[in-house]
Amino acid sequence: MRWAGHGHVGAALMQIGILIAVNLGLWGVVLLMAMKFAGVFGDPVAGQ
Repeated sequence: MRWAGHGHVGAALMQIGILIAVNLGLWGVVLLMAMKFAGVFGDPVAGQ
């Protein structure tokens, strides 16, 4: 029972870790896109 409990906790922690990793990856993509858009839209405005 104890091992089953630990296995369940380990699986839950692994799932949470994967969710965190995916969220960080998505935020990284969003930040990169935001920086790219800021650079694309920022340069013409600065040029004017």
